[in-house]
Amino acid sequence: MSDLEKNLQLVQQRIADAATRAKRDPSEIALVAVSKTFPVEMILAAHALSVQHFGENRVEEAAQKIPSVNQQLSQPPNHLTTQPPNITWHLVGHLQSRKVKDAASLFDLVHSIDSVALARRLNDRVSALGKTMPILLEVNVSGEATKYGFTPAPLEAFF
Repeated sequence: MSDLEKNLQLVQQRIADAATRAKRDPSEIALVAVSKTFPVEMILAAHALSVQHFGENRVEEAAQKIPSVNQQLSQPPNHLTTQPPNITWHLVGHLQSRKVKDAASLFDLVHSIDSVALARRLNDRVSALGKTMPILLEVNVSGEATKYGFTPAPLEAFF
C-alpha cells in the first residue's frame, strides 16, 4: 500500500468518525484534495484511488495541470471512446479580477469570492461560456484590512 493510499484512508476514517459524531452520513461529505504544488502524476494517482475533488490555489499553476489531467483521464485504454473525466476542480485561493477569464474556463467551483464586483464579473464570464458555477463567499470575520472578504454585515444589494 502506497503512502498516498495510507494517508487517504486515514483522512477518510477521520471524516467518517467526525460525521458519526455529528450524526451525519459520511457519504454526504466531499473530500477536496488540495493538489497545489503536486505534479500531475500524483493527481492521477489520487484519482485512481477514487478522489474526485481537487483544489488549486493559483490560476497559473492550475492552467498548467488541469488540461493535462483532464486529457489523460479522458483517454480510455482502448482509445475507442472518450468521456469527460469524473473530476471536479475547485479554486480554493484568492481570485484576482484579472484572472477571472481563465478561472471561469478551468474551474467548476470557486471558494473565494470576496466582493460583489468579482461575483458579477465571474458570473458574466461563466454565462458567456454557457456554464453555471457554484461559488462560496469569503467573509472577513476578523475585520483585518489585510484580509480579503465581505464584512459580516448584511449585503441587501448582493442578496
